Parts: sequence; C-alpha cells; structure tokens
Amino acid sequence: RPPRSTLFPYTTLFRSPIYSIMACAGVATASAFTPAGLPATRGATGLHAHVTTESQRIMAEASLKGVSAAIVDASHGVIWQGSFGEAFEGRPVGPSTLFQLASVSKAVTAVVIMQQVEKGLVSLDTPINQVLPFAVKHPDFPNSAITLRQLLTHSSGICDNWNVLEDTAVQNADFPVPLGESLRRYLVPGEDYYQTAGRSFCKTAPGAKNTYSNRSEEHTSELQSP
Repeated sequence: RPPRSTLFPYTTLFRSPIYSIMACAGVATASAFTPAGLPATRGATGLHAHVTTESQRIMAEASLKGVSAAIVDASHGVIWQGSFGEAFEGRPVGPSTLFQLASVSKAVTAVVIMQQVEKGLVSLDTPINQVLPFAVKHPDFPNSAITLRQLLTHSSGICDNWNVLEDTAVQNADFPVPLGESLRRYLVPGEDYYQTAGRSFCKTAPGAKNTYSNRSEEHTSELQSP
C-alpha cells in the first residue's frame, strides 16, 4: 500500500451540461454520462483523450505521484479507465493499485443514503436507534435522540477519539475488526473502545453543534431497515 505521503487527498469535479465525474488520487466515479454529448469531443475516442488529458493536468497541478481513475456509467459499466505515475519508485500505478480514499467515501455514502430517503425507505429525522443493530445514547444527553440527519451533518455529538483511532484505523492497514463491531465497541458503555463524553462523545447535545466526525459518518453504513 502506498505511503501516506503519496496519497494527498485531492478531489475535483469536471462538469459539462451532460456529465460530471468526481476524480481523486484513488478512484473516480461518474453518473448520467453521455459520451456523444461532450461539447468539445465526440464518441469514445474523444472521451478517452479528454479525460486522460484532464487527469494528467490535475495530477501535475496537485503534485500527485500516482493516479488511478475510472468512469462508471449506470447503463454501460466502466467506459474509461486510466493509470498514471508511480505507486512506489519503479512501480507504475495500475488498475489494482490500492489507494487510501479517506473522506471521499463520505460523499459516496451520503449519496446512497439520500437515494434511500428519496425512495421513502428511511427519513433523515429517524432516530438512529430505530435503524441500528445496537443502541447509541449520548451519556450527557440520554434523552436526546441522535438522527440520521445529524450523522450526515456532523452534529450528532459523536466525536473522534484519536487515542483510539490512531492506534487502530489510520496506520495504513485494515481495521482489526469489522466496522459494525468497532462502532459498537466505541459507543456502547462497557466496551473496550468506549470512553466518556469528550472522548467518544463531544460535550454538546445532539443537533447543537457541528463537529467534524469520522465515527459519526461511519454509522450510516450500518443502517438497517426500520
């Protein structure tokens, strides 16, 4: 896995009237893309040339050592992919090179959640204890329900305890236990990752203040049907 120094989290958005792709130093995704509608180019050949040129330009501007990207169309699957630069000295980036996507995954998660909201499967104001396999309560505000909206807007009162996370999640290796299990152990009293308010939880009530929280956003991946 590439060292952290080569994984500067750079994200940009190419836009035209008919397409958009979100590209980063790891993976790019696209939706509602019509290659024939490109304003400056036409067809697959033009698409490949256009995106390749843009990827190389972004790589140079952001001083990225290596990039691997793809455009995925809902109807046609992967319609473009490309790899540039090196993962390590002398080892070029390829389609199977591992990258640390970091918080780019939050945008993907939010889109998936909002799709479920649009389908009426869940509400943004649903208390998360109705859709999680374990109960979560703020120890200082046990009567204040934490909602899905609060998880997505970083206002749930759940904080990142870096004393725990630095020793587990961010050492360029896989987390030692599955995400759902780690969340339970982090937020349920008596579990090994749990600590009192100000560590696993902030000192503010759910909904009272925005505090950037990785652990808060991670909950959305564990939602179950109410």
